[in-house]
Amino acid sequence: DTALKEIRPPLNKLVTVGVWKPKNQEKSLISFPILHSHDALNVSESVQKATKAFEEYGNFNSSLFKNFMRYYFKLFGREFTKRVNHHYEYYISALFSEQVFQRKRDIDKAFQYDCIIYPSVGNDFMTENLAIHPDTLDNDFKLTEVFEFEVEEAYYDKKYPLKHPNTISLAKVKNVRGTNKIRDNGKIEW
Repeated sequence: DTALKEIRPPLNKLVTVGVWKPKNQEKSLISFPILHSHDALNVSESVQKATKAFEEYGNFNSSLFKNFMRYYFKLFGREFTKRVNHHYEYYISALFSEQVFQRKRDIDKAFQYDCIIYPSVGNDFMTENLAIHPDTLDNDFKLTEVFEFEVEEAYYDKKYPLKHPNTISLAKVKNVRGTNKIRDNGKIEW
């Protein structure tokens, strides 16, 4: 349902959803949370917590620096949580994401993030999206299932029910198939 809300695929087009699981349940990911989103702040508990953490951290720093960073984070909060009509409107958030993930390969150890967490605009900020660095995904996660289906009828404007992640309640689907096995080399057997 989250993917359906986000991408709103057209009817009778193939939709593929992958399920990835961590190889090591104990490993933590270093995330860059998008906070200070005016629209998401009233809805998203994670945005509320991240914003509160920033404000508390700021109590131990210069108020000038804290105010500067607040405006910086508000800019990104707005860019990552705005409704768009065309994919070019994602330019700033895409550029920022590329810079965050490029730094993971650099020597700068202080700015190496495994993922970016940001509120889901498609789900009215009730859930989060997770953009994972490709190296982190390749090294720390394993593809365990793949589902394919076509959307026969769509109910994308229906309120998101927050059911089990594999539940499809926002569309009537057809031609559903799932993986029988995924080989170690990544080949999918249907």
